[in-house]
Amino acid sequence: MKKILAMTIFLAVGSLCCPGQENVNSPSATEFVRYERIPVSYFNGLPSIEIPVYTVETKDLYLPISLSYHASGIKVNQYPTAVGLGWALNAGGGITRIVNGIPDETCAKDMTDLTGSNTPRDPGYYFSSAIFMNDNWNKEEGFNTIYTNNYLDTEPDEFVINAYGLSSSIYFYRDQDGNVMSKIKNNNGESFKVEIPVMVHNPEEITFHGIAYSPHNYSQALTAIQIYNVGMLLKSAGFAYTSGSDERLKLKTAAIRGIDGKAEQVYRFEYDPLKLPAYNSTVTDNWGYWNNKNYRDTDIEEDFFGFRSASLEHTMAETLTGITWPTGGHTLFEYELNDYSRIATQAPDFDLIEKAGTAGGLRIKKITYTSDTTSYTHCFEYKNEDGTSSGILSGIPVYIARGNSHASYDYSSWESLVYFREKGDIRQNYIMRSESYINTLGLTTGNHVTYSRVVELIGDSMPFKKEYRYTNHDSCPDTADFEMYTNIDNVALDNKFTSRALMRGLLTDEIWYSDMGLTVKETRYTYGSSPGSMDDHAGQPESP
Repeated sequence: MKKILAMTIFLAVGSLCCPGQENVNSPSATEFVRYERIPVSYFNGLPSIEIPVYTVETKDLYLPISLSYHASGIKVNQYPTAVGLGWALNAGGGITRIVNGIPDETCAKDMTDLTGSNTPRDPGYYFSSAIFMNDNWNKEEGFNTIYTNNYLDTEPDEFVINAYGLSSSIYFYRDQDGNVMSKIKNNNGESFKVEIPVMVHNPEEITFHGIAYSPHNYSQALTAIQIYNVGMLLKSAGFAYTSGSDERLKLKTAAIRGIDGKAEQVYRFEYDPLKLPAYNSTVTDNWGYWNNKNYRDTDIEEDFFGFRSASLEHTMAETLTGITWPTGGHTLFEYELNDYSRIATQAPDFDLIEKAGTAGGLRIKKITYTSDTTSYTHCFEYKNEDGTSSGILSGIPVYIARGNSHASYDYSSWESLVYFREKGDIRQNYIMRSESYINTLGLTTGNHVTYSRVVELIGDSMPFKKEYRYTNHDSCPDTADFEMYTNIDNVALDNKFTSRALMRGLLTDEIWYSDMGLTVKETRYTYGSSPGSMDDHAGQPESP
C-alpha cells in the first residue's frame, strides 16, 4: 500500500531555508535522570536550542522538521525569519553559494556587457581553472601566464551544503581535459562524492501553502504546519507570536497537536523585555549589536574601535531567556559578553598579540533546569588555567587606512614607419574611511571569538567538573598568500589569506573531575594531517 504524505504549511510568502542547530529533547518534569540537557558548542559558547516538530521517515527519506534558535544575541539590523526573531525553520537543507572574485561561470560576453570593453577569453574560474593544473601555478611564471591573459578569476566559488546532518564545502573546477571536477572540504572526516543530480521518485508528497502577511517589521509569519496521509490529518503544529507594533516578531508558543487536534506538546518562550532600536540605527558595537552609543558622535580618526565597545545590557535586548517545556519543566538561560585575552592578527604577520577585552555577541554563562521536584544548573567558564580568558579574537576591525599606490609603464611599438613610445610613473596617496570595517577577519565557523579551554560545572554544591580543550588560532593560524603582487602598500585593503578555519575547533582533550577535584577520566584526541595537506588546493585534482 502506497503512503502519500502531504504537508501543508500556512505562512507568509517568502523563503524558509535557514541554518539549523543540534537536536535537543525536552527535559522531564518529574525525574532528574530523565532530563536532557541542552547541548552547548563549547568552542564558541553557544547553546544548541532546538524544538522538534515532526520527522518524515520513509524508505528513501529521513527528514526531521524542527525549529532552532541561535543564541549569540540579536543584531540591530537582524530581521525576523518566518518563525520569529533568532529562530530558523529546518525542513530539509540548502546549499549557499559564496562568490569569490567573480562568478565562476562568467564568460567573455558577460565581461564585455559589464565593462564595455572587449574581453579576449572567458575569465570565470569554471573556464580558467585548467591553468592551475600546471606545476608552476603558484610561482611567478604561473602568475605571469594569468596576468598576460588579461583578467582571469583565480578563486573558485564556495558552495556550502547543510542538509541531513551534513556540513561541507564544495568547489568545482575543470581539469586539463575539460572535465568538470569537484573537491569537498570539511573538518570532521566525512567523505562523499558529487555526481550529476538525479530525480528520486518517492510515493511521499510534501506540499507548502502560504498566505500573505507583511507588517512593517517582518515579511512573513509561519502560523501552522499540517501533516496529512492520503488526505487524513496526522499531526499539526501551531505557532503564536508577539503582536506589538513596537517590537520585532518573536515566537511565543509552539503547540504540537495530534490527530484529534488536541495539543500534545506546548512550548512557551520568554525573552529579554528590552526592545531593540530601529533598523539602521547608528548605535551599534563593532559587530553590529546594540550598545546605545551613537558612533557618529565620535571621530573615525580617533579610537573608533574602542568607542564602539559592547554593552551586555543592550546586547541582551529581545534575546531568548527561558523555555517552558511540554512536561512542565523550565530552562533559564543566563548570558554574558564574549571576552578574549589574545588577538589573532591578519596579513602579513598572522601572529597572536596579548591583549584582553570584551567583544560583541553573547555566550552562555549558566543554564538552570527546574521542575516541580528538582533543580540543577550547568555553569560554563571560558578561562585558561592561569585565570585569563581562553578566548581569541579573530582580528581588530579597521575603519581607516592610509597609504600610497605606485604604477609605472614603458610602452613602445612600430606603426608602419612610425615608432611610438609612451612612458609614465604614477604615484598616488589614498585614504579610506568607512563605518563598516574594511579589513578581512579570520572568522571560525562565523564566530569572531573562539575558546581554547572551557570548563563545565554541573550541579550547585560540589559540582561535577568537565574540561574541554580545542584547537584555535594559536595552533592553527591563518597563513599568508604564497606570494602577493600588488602596488598598494597597505595590505589591509587587500589582505587575502589562506584560512585554516576548518582545522580550528577540534576537540583535543576532555577531562572529567570528581567533586573532590580528582581526575576520573581523561580522553585525548588526535587528528591525521599530512605535511602537504595545506597544499591540497581546490584547483588541483583529487589524489587517486
